[in-house]
Amino acid sequence: MFVHTRSDLDFTLFYFDSSGSYDDLIFQLKRYIDAGPTRLELFYFCRDAQLISPSQVRDIIPVAAKASDVRVNGGKTALLYGRDVLYGLGRVYKVAENRILQRNWSTEIFKELRHAAEWLEIPEDIINEMITLYN
Repeated sequence: MFVHTRSDLDFTLFYFDSSGSYDDLIFQLKRYIDAGPTRLELFYFCRDAQLISPSQVRDIIPVAAKASDVRVNGGKTALLYGRDVLYGLGRVYKVAENRILQRNWSTEIFKELRHAAEWLEIPEDIINEMITLYN
């Protein structure tokens, strides 16, 4: 698991594999928000990422809501899931996220890196390079 920001692209990649736990996710998310979020975010849960429960997914919402105070308008968050069961958890998150009243960003869910990269307008090869360098 790693988190890396490319300031030149105003982009942060959160990459979760088997080494990242729910507690790691919460810790990194709080740290990231405190430091000042980027406009573009990709949360990439690869095929071997640990499962979290639907209630844990919903518990992320209060943490994510704090970003609405510091995030620039028009931000984009892409959630990328390597397995169908993880994709289902992403849909639970997106429904719960809609309850954030002052949300100033949009969130989409993807199964393929190519589609997430296109939506974020970040070249896929840059994301792959980040994964190779930091994983």
